Amino acid sequence: MAKKLYVEVGGKTRKAKKGYVSVNRKARKIKKAYVGVDDKARAFWSGGELRYYGTATALSVGRLNIAGVSTSHHALFGGGYNGARKSTVDAYNASLTRTTPSELECSSGSDVIGAPAGQYAIFTDVGVYGYKRDVYADAYDSSLTRSTIAVAKYAQFFMSIPASTQSAAIFSGGCHYDNGAPTYQSSYGYAVTSGLTIQIIDNMSRGESPTACSFGTNALYAGGKTRIRRGVYPYVVDRSASAEVFYYNSSLTVGTAPELAARKVGTASATNGKYALFAGGVTYSTKGNAASSNTVDAYDTSLTRTSPTALSAAGTFYGASLGNYALFASKSNDVNVYDQSLTRTTLRKLSVERTDVASATIGNYALFAGGTISSDTYSNAVDVYTID
Repeated sequence: MAKKLYVEVGGKTRKAKKGYVSVNRKARKIKKAYVGVDDKARAFWSGGELRYYGTATALSVGRLNIAGVSTSHHALFGGGYNGARKSTVDAYNASLTRTTPSELECSSGSDVIGAPAGQYAIFTDVGVYGYKRDVYADAYDSSLTRSTIAVAKYAQFFMSIPASTQSAAIFSGGCHYDNGAPTYQSSYGYAVTSGLTIQIIDNMSRGESPTACSFGTNALYAGGKTRIRRGVYPYVVDRSASAEVFYYNSSLTVGTAPELAARKVGTASATNGKYALFAGGVTYSTKGNAASSNTVDAYDTSLTRTSPTALSAAGTFYGASLGNYALFASKSNDVNVYDQSLTRTTLRKLSVERTDVASATIGNYALFAGGTISSDTYSNAVDVYTID
């Protein structure tokens, strides 16, 4: 259990959240402090420790396939499905108070995706298969006021994957319609900037639905399914996946990074401030055989790849980023945590066993929200992990 330290400031008692000491003229963060009591060292303060906080106010509506967006002012959960497509938005502030701002307008019969752009939380839909139409996005500012913007007229970016470079929300890794037919290796995506302008960007992915990770001013995309095209329709899945990794920088220029250690699809992603991690998912052998994975790929700020300790179990995980920690939750396993040394520890599992969980972060809290309990039972639970 974390110990607490209080100091007096202006005649008021204030809780110390972080402490530093000078070592060789450099500020070093204090992780634990001790005092001598009866000739024994007793911990009297610990700062920056991660723990399970408990549950927050439940979502207004239980649902799966929710888009979670982290901003400096709120953690937002938009859209979802519980037998019908939902346009609901739940927003949590730094005190974990939940509000329900205006519903989405972009959701029109398909799943919703989202990413931050500056102060804005941007939501858009992934498209309706087989339909070519205009695309719109909803932007929520720090007051949770919603505005709607047109993304692309007469263009459909089907199944795009969201990420962020801090100053722009990226939607890439999907497909578009070419002469009336969907193309899985899309050659472009789009970005919504912090000024709510639209910019078409290149897409280097050869796989469908790669995993995205917002990492500082870079947005990384890794893995994804590969498909082959036989005729115009249908598209036949080649039982394989991609190991490629590409990224967008703050200028929205696209580049490549070292490949994943294995071809993967369905990985979870999170960052700890020093590394971007892609964890779990499904790997494919050279013969096309699929298997659940517990391996982890970590990329540092120079985009050098390393392989840290594997997850405690193989399968599907859901990532969240909180300070110096990358968290990976799953249906029934303890939450796996990687610190900036890539040391893996575990915390207690989610309060309700469920899949299809969304995540977002606000202040010192990482939230795992919603999901599926069974085929027709949807969760409104919000589990919270915090740094003391």
